[in-house]
Amino acid sequence: MKRLRDRAERELQSLSGGQKKSVLNTQKLIYELEVGQVELKMQNEELQSAQSEITGLRDTYQELYDYAPVGYLTLGQNGEIATSNLKGAQFLDAPRDHLIGQLIQKSILKADQDRFHIYLQKLRASGKPLGLDLRICKQDQTHVYVRMDSVPIFNPDHSFSHFKMTLTDISEYKQAAKELQENALQLRASLEEKEVLLQEIHHRVKNNLQLIISLLRLQARGIQEPIAIKQLQDTQQRIQVISNMHETLYQSSDCAKIAARPFFEKLVNSLCFIYPVKDLELTLEISVKEITLEQALYCGLVVNELITNALKYAFFTKATGRTEKSKRPAIQFGFAEKGPEQYVLRIADNGIGMQISKGKATLGLHLVEMFVKKLKAKQTLNVKGGTSFELVFKQAH
Repeated sequence: MKRLRDRAERELQSLSGGQKKSVLNTQKLIYELEVGQVELKMQNEELQSAQSEITGLRDTYQELYDYAPVGYLTLGQNGEIATSNLKGAQFLDAPRDHLIGQLIQKSILKADQDRFHIYLQKLRASGKPLGLDLRICKQDQTHVYVRMDSVPIFNPDHSFSHFKMTLTDISEYKQAAKELQENALQLRASLEEKEVLLQEIHHRVKNNLQLIISLLRLQARGIQEPIAIKQLQDTQQRIQVISNMHETLYQSSDCAKIAARPFFEKLVNSLCFIYPVKDLELTLEISVKEITLEQALYCGLVVNELITNALKYAFFTKATGRTEKSKRPAIQFGFAEKGPEQYVLRIADNGIGMQISKGKATLGLHLVEMFVKKLKAKQTLNVKGGTSFELVFKQAH
């Protein structure tokens, strides 16, 4: 009996241990299931949060798309409208749902439709973004200027898919450009009118100066004193310089500048005609194209005094009447640019050399000094082997 009891207890213990192990396994499985359930719940909450965020972003994007200040369109290859935001529908002056499937060409001004057709062809051919300005018709028969910027979209196999397009209202810009162009035309017409009037003024000033010269010439006929006659002639020639300048301005298209070559050529040649020197060799080297009115006046008066002085006194003496019989009289005149923003004016002769006594400068030399100061010029005078006078001054603009 005892043996049977011990055996029974062992079997019971064995059976009880297996049941305990089974219970432990069941509890572990239940725990893992509970953990998995919590994880699924948390994942579901995260998915719901992400879905809510995506929905919010989509709504924000849709609002930005619909209420953007520019029109957004998607077009098929022939111009049929696939999508449009509210601004795009406003540009095309039709409800958005009515636009889908319609050709955008129907809303484009007829005069611009050929340009739009060529524009689509260029877009597909180039594969690059392009822009075009054209006019969109409204139902009230008015039109609005828009800037059309488009990009072609292609499928992975490089076949054409659709066009992405933006429309921007540029009516105000076009109107401003039109007004600016009209104002420019008005200003040009006004400027041309004033230029004509100014040229007429120069013409009248020149005529008035010629009248003064004629009066001085008549006055000189009644004067017997040689000194007084000479002074009147010098005054006439100075006035003639100013008259020549106004005549050149009258013939010029620019009222602020005059052509340097014809002005100085006429001045020097007229002086050589008034004060002739036999066998004179005259050299003119003028490379400056234009000079301002003020600088032309002062330079012209300086040239008048110095060339006149050379023609009257450089080649003659009281004793011989000529400097050297073997030397041909020569005068050189040059006007050129020197370095950045500078002019150099040079007058030289091969005569006896200018005789300058301290405190006894003539009126002409006094005038030269005054005009040199007006030009703010640096002057160089050399009286060896003739007379050489050089002025260097800044260009005026």
